[in-house]
Amino acid sequence: MIGYTAPYSGTDQDKYTHTIGIVSDSRTIRSVLNIYVKQLTVCKTVLLFSCGGEMEYLGKGHRFDLVIIDVRMSFHKTIPLFRALKAQGIPILACADPDFESRRRELVKAGVTEIISDAVEFWEFQLRCLTLLKLGRQQRQLETFRRWSHQAVTR
Repeated sequence: MIGYTAPYSGTDQDKYTHTIGIVSDSRTIRSVLNIYVKQLTVCKTVLLFSCGGEMEYLGKGHRFDLVIIDVRMSFHKTIPLFRALKAQGIPILACADPDFESRRRELVKAGVTEIISDAVEFWEFQLRCLTLLKLGRQQRQLETFRRWSHQAVTR
């Protein structure tokens, strides 16, 4: 696991606190995705993992706001990771080559939030990441409101 922490200079509590995990068995793909993600101004921490098992083991102490997964890895080995992340409400961005179209349905059923092609432009990758980070934040806020309203009703 390799970590990177961006300089924090803002006062907005939510703006620079995002933690993003990147999972790929290819060092090159991890490096490229890491460079892309580091350029997101809302990202504070990027953690790199070589496989889903490593993420599950080493990433236990972290609260991820987004996980980016290279689905060219052994597909059936990553399905349990997708399901675990979905159960935690963590958005998943899957990076796949264009020939992976046949597996899109399986990815969505397993819990992947968004699927992008390798041929995606840099600006589109950033836009999708920012959208998924916002989605995850809204889901957490909704869950907090649900708990709060449930406690208010049961009092």
